[in-house]
Amino acid sequence: MAERIIDNLGRVVIPIDIRRKLDLKPDSRVSVTVNEDSVVITPLKRRCALCGKGLMVECSIRLCSDCIRLVKTVD
Repeated sequence: MAERIIDNLGRVVIPIDIRRKLDLKPDSRVSVTVNEDSVVITPLKRRCALCGKGLMVECSIRLCSDCIRLVKTVD
């Protein structure tokens, strides 16, 4: 357990070992929810805009490699 202090804007720093374990990088998207008396922070993975599969590589085009191949075959 890592104890942290919330700053005057409500921010808390997630320790580096936890960020590494969850692959959280600057600008990573997370979901913040309340579970009884706990705050739960869950990483959100980028998903393909067509099929919903998780993306292996972050890029500006939100399509998985299968959907990119499929789109390339469309005339």
